[in-house]
Amino acid sequence: MRAASINTAQALLALSTDDSINLEAALQGRTLNKDLRVVLRLFDGDFAGRVQQAFGITSSKSVSYLAAPAFSAAMLEQELIGTISVKRQVLLVAEVRVEAGSTLDGGTVADAHVDGVRVIALEQGGYKHAWAPKGKRPLANGDQMIVIATRAGLKRVLALAGPTG
Repeated sequence: MRAASINTAQALLALSTDDSINLEAALQGRTLNKDLRVVLRLFDGDFAGRVQQAFGITSSKSVSYLAAPAFSAAMLEQELIGTISVKRQVLLVAEVRVEAGSTLDGGTVADAHVDGVRVIALEQGGYKHAWAPKGKRPLANGDQMIVIATRAGLKRVLALAGPTG
């Protein structure tokens, strides 16, 4: 680490596939440079959180925790546009189609704002996306919403937009 100038480094990224090696590198780096910012890759999400708090690690990310939302979306047969990591939570960005006869068919954008869901864009009648649609804007069969949601929120809004409502 000294050969890599750890004493004057601003940050250390510990990203190998071995959690113990990553943790050891982070702790050794901090021993040699108390102001070092550390980003640490760990497999277990709970462990990553505990390590981050206990050792003052700048950021610790769990690979399984980051991959879980994509896996969940695939299980729901939903295509994800992307994911956003916010502290210890991962938010999903997904496209949700309003189906005929669903609870949202004839409802409003506000009806789609269930716990853990926000509609950030809406495509209606083949027109380009309207960003930040107003809550009173009506929804109809075939409308495509782009939502940011938690895993549970995505499940809820898919149930509302699905053919059985």
